[in-house]
Amino acid sequence: MSDSNYDVYVKSMLEVDYEATIDQTARFDGLYKGMIWPYNHGEVAGNRDARPLHGTDIRVKREATLNTGMTFVEFKWQGNDVWIPKEGIIPLLFDAKINLTNQLATLIKTNIDYPYFKEIPQTKKFSHIPIGYINKDKLAGQTILVMAHATRSDGQEFTQIFTNGSSLWVSSQTVTKMGKPLTTLFIGGDTAVRTKAKSKKSSVTIRRANGENTMAQIKFSVQGNYTKDFNRRNFEFELFNDFEQSTPKTVQFGTWQPRSKFSLRGDYTDQTHSRNGTGYSLWKEILATEEIYPSTIRDKEMLGTIQTQPVNVFFDGMNFGVYSLSSYFDASSIKLDPNNDDEILLLALDGYANDKDLAFSNKMLS
Repeated sequence: MSDSNYDVYVKSMLEVDYEATIDQTARFDGLYKGMIWPYNHGEVAGNRDARPLHGTDIRVKREATLNTGMTFVEFKWQGNDVWIPKEGIIPLLFDAKINLTNQLATLIKTNIDYPYFKEIPQTKKFSHIPIGYINKDKLAGQTILVMAHATRSDGQEFTQIFTNGSSLWVSSQTVTKMGKPLTTLFIGGDTAVRTKAKSKKSSVTIRRANGENTMAQIKFSVQGNYTKDFNRRNFEFELFNDFEQSTPKTVQFGTWQPRSKFSLRGDYTDQTHSRNGTGYSLWKEILATEEIYPSTIRDKEMLGTIQTQPVNVFFDGMNFGVYSLSSYFDASSIKLDPNNDDEILLLALDGYANDKDLAFSNKMLS
């Protein structure tokens, strides 16, 4: 009778050769002769023959993984080939090379359940024991953040993911639709996303595309009038060095000069997140045709308009997807001399140039 005639079947069988130790701490595993229970009606489940072997060294010859995600190992005991759940042994430990990243991806949907782990399996004692399984009712199909890739010394590849506030390790074959590496903002608890309060304070971890982290305190608020009621709100925020939030912290994003004030645009009406970026690119091409302006403009970064870059945003550990990060065009962004009264910044607010919509900016004049 074929494997498909049973609800539980062997998905993969792997020839191995390594030493291990039976570990029955708080366990009562059985030993199954010939084949794994319940596949192919092997030995009756529930025998506790492995319990007396706690601490016994064995040599594992094969590994079999079921479609449920559970793995068994085979070894010889008292002249018989017997199977035991892999969770009931301490297997050979491997080294692993880890590369940090920051990419959105998707967990595959499959009829096979895949285990997930707290750490890279078989790199530390007990790290081979799953803490859960990816299945059609849990995690499968979710968009997740990929934080790192690891290759074990035996060639097995694993991926570290962040989802629902937790960091997990899974087999790399469970991850698909890898996106472009992006900077990610992890904004802490009690945030403005839960309330329409004018301003909120929290902590933030800025994780770069290469996996490096920058820590800061953050004060931010919901931005906009009618847009504040959108399902994806816009935010404006400022970064600080201290908990009292008295000393601004400047942070560099991409090639921008370091700043402390930024905004996050949800682009609820522009799901491509391309409007501002495209406008900036077109304006840059237009300015390149001018003879004088490109050589005299001081704001060579923003060019007097809005420049954005995509970032991933997490609030309270929950993935809110891609936002457009932008900075503010102000006196400091074009390096005005605060001691020179002849240098001022004149802004037409909201696109208007009448008296009530003009703003002047210079530290000495404010």
